[in-house]
Amino acid sequence: MQQPQLSPDVPVFQPTTPDSSTGFLRSPHPSIALLLWAVAACLLTLINRFVGHFVPIPLFGSFAGHLVAIPYLLLLLLTLLKMGRAAARLPFSAPFLLIAGILFAAPVGVTLLLQNMKLFPPTWLFLTANNLFLPLAAALVGAGVGRVIKHPNTLLAAAGFSIFFDIVVVTMGTVAVLMKSKSNIIAAVSVGAGAMPTNAGPAAVALKQYDPISAVTIGPADVLFVALFLSAIYQLRLSRRETFIWMFSLLGIALLVVQITSLPIPALAPMGIAVLIANIAHAAFTKQEKRDLKIGAAFAVFCAALIVIGARTFLAPPLAPPSLGLQVARPQGMQGQIGLSPLMIIGLKPKSPAETAGLKPGDVILNINGLSATDEQFEVGRDEIRKRGGMTLTIQRRGEAKPQLVEVKVSKDSE
Repeated sequence: MQQPQLSPDVPVFQPTTPDSSTGFLRSPHPSIALLLWAVAACLLTLINRFVGHFVPIPLFGSFAGHLVAIPYLLLLLLTLLKMGRAAARLPFSAPFLLIAGILFAAPVGVTLLLQNMKLFPPTWLFLTANNLFLPLAAALVGAGVGRVIKHPNTLLAAAGFSIFFDIVVVTMGTVAVLMKSKSNIIAAVSVGAGAMPTNAGPAAVALKQYDPISAVTIGPADVLFVALFLSAIYQLRLSRRETFIWMFSLLGIALLVVQITSLPIPALAPMGIAVLIANIAHAAFTKQEKRDLKIGAAFAVFCAALIVIGARTFLAPPLAPPSLGLQVARPQGMQGQIGLSPLMIIGLKPKSPAETAGLKPGDVILNINGLSATDEQFEVGRDEIRKRGGMTLTIQRRGEAKPQLVEVKVSKDSE
């Protein structure tokens, strides 16, 4: 049978296979390398989340604390990049990788389902689902999507658009709203650093909260796009080594800035810039393609506007009566744990009635004046608070078995 003729300007993906001349230990099969790096990243994450149980970290967030956190973050970044590169080198088709990624994400779905059914998963399942299976799933899905990219121009355009989208999402969109509301959904899906998420049910209570090496979070989308870009680069035979070095350098700098300043830096910005710098020489945009890029940019602006509007509309946290001196939010994933739409205290004003009453950040409000703590009931309390001279809150404090009543009293002339 005659082999089909391919255009010389269209690269053909040839999966990287182990070099037998170097030996198994020096060059393992990509699937083995993927698993090893995923386990290494998982162990680093667990060390970060529970190191405070074994080694006190009194200098967390200080200059000395940063000196400890920076090497940890760089090592974690290296393992995640190695994991993404191993996924990019897997000798499997895009559909196979996508299906495998969905299957590896199943444990996360199981934990969420159990929580919604008020059946909390065992600790080992919760930890491995979020810290091992989720990053593996993200890497496999990213590698599968990367195989769809068939031309360097498409890759470079995707890198440029990803920079724009992530900046919008992090600064004005969904992530911005979640960070402002102090929602623990970010910590819950973090596959990098970050403290133990508070929506783990009894697992969080049993494991307690320990000071981590670093509170910087690395989400599954970051792992997905690392594998996506590297998969496309390996398929198109572009600048592999240069891309990896630029990614590590720019993402490492971004992590250091976040660690020191706590500024929310979108990871796709340095990642996309790294792809563009390392592979810009492979660009070959025609006049037609440049026009298409402008159309795509206009569409990106339109989609970004929808993201911002949707985030502000559907994810905005409920307001608290200002005279109480507390700030509340509705943490994601807790509806199946503690009644109907529970509200969590995420901030207290110094010397406010709420602080004087003994409330603490992290307390979950179960009832307000004897009624379920829905947004509507909280708004009713806002209207009547000065008339009643305060509010009666039923709260659930982490680490305590029984809820407790707290009287928050305010003067009738308070604002």
